Amino acid sequence: MPQFDFYAFSSQVFWSLILFYTFYFVFTQIYLPKISEVLKLREKRKMLKQNNETITIFSLLLLYLI
Repeated sequence: MPQFDFYAFSSQVFWSLILFYTFYFVFTQIYLPKISEVLKLREKRKMLKQNNETITIFSLLLLYLI
């Protein structure tokens, strides 16, 4: 049975680990910071709305830069 062949099994494990670490690196370095930025911006907008402050484009820009 090919799935129990030692030579094929070690190759599959190797490439699976390479693929896993590649996806992990890409996700943590590219996608998570973007998601974190959006969540922080939403929280700041929510705080502004609770304080009954008007939200303008300029204030959103300032929130994004902070």
